[in-house]
Amino acid sequence: YAKWNVEKYDVYVAGVQVTSENKDDVLDDGGSVKYDPATKTLTLTNATIENTSGSGIEAKGNIAIHGVDTEAGGTNAITGSTHAIQTIGGDIKITGTLGDITGGSEGGITATVTTAGNNPSVGGNILVDKDAVIGDITSNWYTLQADKGSITINGEIGDISGQIGITSEGDSDTIINGKVGNITGVEYGIFSYGNLTINEDAQVGNISGGVFGAIAMDKISIKSVIGT
Repeated sequence: YAKWNVEKYDVYVAGVQVTSENKDDVLDDGGSVKYDPATKTLTLTNATIENTSGSGIEAKGNIAIHGVDTEAGGTNAITGSTHAIQTIGGDIKITGTLGDITGGSEGGITATVTTAGNNPSVGGNILVDKDAVIGDITSNWYTLQADKGSITINGEIGDISGQIGITSEGDSDTIINGKVGNITGVEYGIFSYGNLTINEDAQVGNISGGVFGAIAMDKISIKSVIGT
């Protein structure tokens, strides 16, 4: 019989659109990727997400990504030829355990703005929650980027590298309270268009860039030792 009323969500995983039909097993592999439309959360368990012709994960509006740490040592790796993770006009929140996040020509984890007609563009914030543990994040462009929003790292990330490692644009802040490895950019390690704050409990490796290591348009406040 015909399947009526299949709801389509503005979320794509490895190029596959999430629907009310496939949300409990998006990649049709036994449930490595599940989506909860009520909380807008993707749950990854031993997932390998790869898109050779676009973003690994793409969403319109807010998206939460939760990685389940399994005894099987699942990677929860995310790779995209454009972005690894991109949201348009919404927030990105990461919790749990993810592996390496590998973006491509347009960035790694990116919250881009949406422009609708003459309306002002709507951006989003990126939050790496305090329980999050992420592998290395790399791309060929701006690797951890919010077009018009803040970037807050409360959890743990390996190394971050790209054309620019971390950049919060649109007069927005970059705040590091957690643990990050080396942050490296061909141009800048960190470029904050607002304030750059590295708090006392943070552990951050070396910050380096071909032009400058860390720069902020407003205030830089570093309260911990860099290069730990």
